[in-house]
Amino acid sequence: MNAGWAALSRRRRSLINALIAIAVATTCMCLVAFYQGSLAFGPANRGVTTDATVVRVDHFPRGSKITVEFTTLGGETASAEWTSCSTCSSCW
Repeated sequence: MNAGWAALSRRRRSLINALIAIAVATTCMCLVAFYQGSLAFGPANRGVTTDATVVRVDHFPRGSKITVEFTTLGGETASAEWTSCSTCSSCW
């Protein structure tokens, strides 16, 4: 162990450890927020945008599923489901 670290009082070491933990947690939360933001803007950047009507919203303990209907460029009505989960596995 470093002599300088051992010379610090227990309270000061606890404070430094808490600050390090807060910095790590804040960094992780920022990375998750950036990732979620990139997912939210991804579909608009990958194709043609259009207006849609929300026809159904299902809420589950670990997320939700949204069903929308829209009109394609060819004039056909289409629907799509968007799932938001708090885990990588299925919400239901």
